[in-house]
Amino acid sequence: LLYVDRRGAPENKQGIFNKKSLTIITQLTEDLWNIPGIMRVDSLSNYYYIKPEDDDIIIEPLFDKNFISLATAEDLKKLKIKTLAERETKNYLLSEDGTTAIFHAQLLPAFGKKVAYDLITENARQLIKKYSNTKTNYYALGSSTLTHIFKEVSIRDMIVLLPLLYGLF
Repeated sequence: LLYVDRRGAPENKQGIFNKKSLTIITQLTEDLWNIPGIMRVDSLSNYYYIKPEDDDIIIEPLFDKNFISLATAEDLKKLKIKTLAERETKNYLLSEDGTTAIFHAQLLPAFGKKVAYDLITENARQLIKKYSNTKTNYYALGSSTLTHIFKEVSIRDMIVLLPLLYGLF
C-alpha cells in the first residue's frame, strides 16, 4: 500500500485533481508494476469507470495520459466530481476529500518460498525518494513494509540491548 497525500499543498484547491498529480499517479502506478514481487497495482490511473448509456454499458478508463495533457480546469473539476461520486474509488483509491491517492500493490504468492519483503520495501522506498517533494507526502504501508520494518527495528534493538545485557551479567 502506498499513499500519496496532497494535504500539505495549500495552494492546490483541487487536491490530487491537477495535471501534475495525475501525471505522478500514472507514472507511480507504472513504476510499482515494475517492482519484482508485485503482481498487480490498483490505482486511479488504471481504474475503469463503468456507466450505463441507453441499452449499453460503457467501460472506459477514469483518465489516461491523453486526458491529462489536454485537460482544462473544468475537465479536472468534472473528473474530481465524478471520481468522488464513485463509491468504488472513495476510501479505496482516494480519500473522501480528494487529497490523498491510494495505491494497492498485491504481492505475488510465495508458494512455499520466502517472500522478498526486503527487496519490495527497498524498491518502494526508492520510488518514494524519486517522487518526493515538499508539497506531497508519500507513505508505504502494508504487509511487506510492516514485516521489513519489524526486522529493521529488531536488529537495531539487538545492537543496543545485547551489549547492555552483556554488561549487566
